[in-house]
Amino acid sequence: MPAIKSYTNSIDTDNVKVFTQKPDSTNVDFFKKAVEKKRVSKDSLKNISNATKHFKDSLASTKKKFSGYKKFALGGSISNQFDYGAIPYYMADNAFPASLYRSNGSVNMRFGKIPIIADYFYSNPTYISGLNNYFTIRFDVNEFEKMRDKEYLDKTKDLKTKIDSMSLQNQKLKQQLALLESKKLNNFPGSIPKSDLNVAVPNFPSDSINLKNDSLKVQPYLNSVDSLKNIYAGLDTSTKKINELKNKIENTQKVIDLLKQKIAVIENPKPGVSPGKLFPQSKTLNFLEGVKKFEIGMCYPSYSTFMINQMAIKGLNFKYELKNAFINASAGKTVVNYSIQATNNAILNQIQNLTSVFDWTKNPNEKKIAAVKFGIGKENKNYIGIGGLFGTGTTGQNTSDIKNNFVIEVDGRYVYKFLNFEAAIAKSFLTDKNASPLNSELAGNSQNTNWDKSLQTKLFGVLPKIKTKFSFTYRIVEPFFKSFGVGFMRSDIQRYDTKLEQPFGSKFKVGFNYRRDEDNLKGLFSYKTVLQNYTYYAKVKLFKKRMDITLNYTDIFQRINNLAVNDSKLIKSNIKTGIISYSPRLKRFQSTNTFICNIYQLNDGVQTNQLENYSFSSFNQYRKWQLNSLNAFIHNTIKDSLNFSNAINNTIEGGYTFSESFRMLIGAKHAYELNDKISEFGYSATLNLKLHKLINIELKAEKLVIGDFINTLNYSGIKQFPYYGYIKLTSVF
Repeated sequence: MPAIKSYTNSIDTDNVKVFTQKPDSTNVDFFKKAVEKKRVSKDSLKNISNATKHFKDSLASTKKKFSGYKKFALGGSISNQFDYGAIPYYMADNAFPASLYRSNGSVNMRFGKIPIIADYFYSNPTYISGLNNYFTIRFDVNEFEKMRDKEYLDKTKDLKTKIDSMSLQNQKLKQQLALLESKKLNNFPGSIPKSDLNVAVPNFPSDSINLKNDSLKVQPYLNSVDSLKNIYAGLDTSTKKINELKNKIENTQKVIDLLKQKIAVIENPKPGVSPGKLFPQSKTLNFLEGVKKFEIGMCYPSYSTFMINQMAIKGLNFKYELKNAFINASAGKTVVNYSIQATNNAILNQIQNLTSVFDWTKNPNEKKIAAVKFGIGKENKNYIGIGGLFGTGTTGQNTSDIKNNFVIEVDGRYVYKFLNFEAAIAKSFLTDKNASPLNSELAGNSQNTNWDKSLQTKLFGVLPKIKTKFSFTYRIVEPFFKSFGVGFMRSDIQRYDTKLEQPFGSKFKVGFNYRRDEDNLKGLFSYKTVLQNYTYYAKVKLFKKRMDITLNYTDIFQRINNLAVNDSKLIKSNIKTGIISYSPRLKRFQSTNTFICNIYQLNDGVQTNQLENYSFSSFNQYRKWQLNSLNAFIHNTIKDSLNFSNAINNTIEGGYTFSESFRMLIGAKHAYELNDKISEFGYSATLNLKLHKLINIELKAEKLVIGDFINTLNYSGIKQFPYYGYIKLTSVF
């Protein structure tokens, strides 16, 4: 017993654990070779000593460049459509029937590892309301990140396989180290503790596989201390050899730890740490990992509050992220959207489709702009940024004077727990492009004052325990602030905006919004208007979330103050909206039913007008059958653009899918105008044909009735040719 105690105390605990673990076939072979040769050859130790180098080479193989996608890939859809008849939104006098050609498409391309999306729309008349000719080519960031994630996942699997292999090899090295160190003890026990070695031998029942009882006995050379001494006799236990093994074990473990760190970076990436940095790859791919937006053509930059925000431009839009910084840049020509409702050719001939990039005719109202913004931090977290815009062009449609526009903006965001705070401040400059002794602008565009700044602050977040969403916004824009990069923003206004929303479980929530606008901040005009909106809403989900109910009520108070005579007038209006949607869930029956109610009480300062719109839609499908219903009732105290005020419109459609290549939908409709007692019947038919796996054709024809189109055509024109149809050819590839 003392000898055993001395033996166990002399061997390091980790080595005992390693030495007594269940051996695999490789370990048993090692002991057998040691018994047969009475020593371990230098070649055997040399092979073991090269383990670390072998796995370093294996690690190097994981640092290969991504295999990539060598082939060019193409997919998407393109459609071509020809319309004929009383075309919706075709604003031209006495053009009945009219014709129209339009084409649109979205094409996905991949050049190696670079995914690109190209979108376009084209129509031959460039003055159709709501249809803008454009094209956009953009880098598909989402697809690129999906491709990279997949490759990183494959790399993770490879790394885990190598870790398992290296861990096994390191285990063998530790066993060899334990064997060499034990030879230096010079104090052996009378026998090897069976409890230590027998853990490596399976303990099967004697008759489990009908083998002889001695078939699983430990061989004598593993039970005999003398045999173990014979094994020790041929080993080189010099300090140099032991240190070599220790170094190899340590180096192998470092490589394993490094691989684990790489896996952690891939599976749990930290902000600013790109997994791509772990694997050598081309400079192009390294650069593309930071690209978050790259667009050419019709772009909508929206990375600032007052400098450039939701202004459509024909040009370039770019965003790039670094580890702890980012840059946004845009350049191009602005797209001007006219607010007038053009109703005749005399006006149409004077207006170009300013959103058409296929029409290269110079537009006298377009503005050339270039903007750039630099930021430190992350845009969705904490950051501070500074940007500038330079633009040149006219300030409006009624002037031909060319102005230079400069805007400087500083903004930032700070996030603390559940609180988010944002702020932006900007200053603009508007100067004559051609310097003149006198400023040609009116006082409203003069830069002789300091009223050319803007400010916005916003505090928002979600209270963690009660889950209340809140938002408080304050904005002030001085009278002479001007930015060519911002569309639809009023100057000379101060705004307060509050939003609150409180959920009660997952099925019910209520909310409240308040907004107050005030203009004429510096008293430059004789009238001041204060507009206040109070909005209350509730949303409910019933029947296991199959029914959604939304109720909305808005009060509008407009106070107009006449500063010249010290008089004021209060105008009150309100809007009520209710939406009920029900979608039952059945195995072979699909149904979506929606009821909408809109009631407007609008006061123009003289009288109150009421507009009511009630509509119900139902879309149902059972196997190959389809049944749709559309019903609407309109009641107004004033007449619409078609000179009607009260009308009922009903449509019913039925369809059947004969095969994957053929589907048909036919319908009947009726409209009745209550005041003039006008009754109209109509019909419609739609055919879908699949001529080829890549080509689909859609044919539609219908007879129009009152209520089909609103605010686009005059009724006398519709009566001339109350028909509309189109043929649409779509190619999906």
